[in-house]
Amino acid sequence: QPTDKRFVLMLFDLNHFKEVNDTLGHGVGDSMLCALAERLKNELENEAVNVFRLGGDEFIVTYDISPSCLSKEELAQRLTALITSVIFVDDLALRSSAAIGVVDSHGKTLDSHELLRCADLAMYQAKSQGAPVAYYDKTSDYDVQRRANVLAGIAAAIDNDQLSLAYQPIINLHERRCYKCEALVRWHHPEQGVIE
Repeated sequence: QPTDKRFVLMLFDLNHFKEVNDTLGHGVGDSMLCALAERLKNELENEAVNVFRLGGDEFIVTYDISPSCLSKEELAQRLTALITSVIFVDDLALRSSAAIGVVDSHGKTLDSHELLRCADLAMYQAKSQGAPVAYYDKTSDYDVQRRANVLAGIAAAIDNDQLSLAYQPIINLHERRCYKCEALVRWHHPEQGVIE
């Protein structure tokens, strides 16, 4: 339901978790997720923070901001430390990391779907930057919309013969010769000009 409170939602998933399942088995992966969930529950229970498993290796952390609460930056830092600490499963010492997307409602009336969408955008921004945390802002929406528009127009670009191939030579300066080249596609967009 929409809320007028200042509400923060954090969304994260574990980096390279598929490799844990693929190399050590799903049983180990499940045990790792359970151990992490228990750790988050125990360590954050005094912070008035709610932790939920969304599915797979995705988790949501929610809380209402108040003067007595941790700031969103402090909580994100605390989450990062909890996630990256060693998790023991049987005799295995496993380490993980995560990309955390953070959205702050700033008192705006946002429903849970919109908060989750914004947190998801921020999480993928963190992943693309190789950062542990990213905070949602409206430029994220603009970039995603622009990318969606570009991707939607590629089929038309192919149909209208707007793509061309360019070659970029790679020179060995020591030997003074071109030893290979890179093939690049350029889109001659009728409104935006040349798009790399």
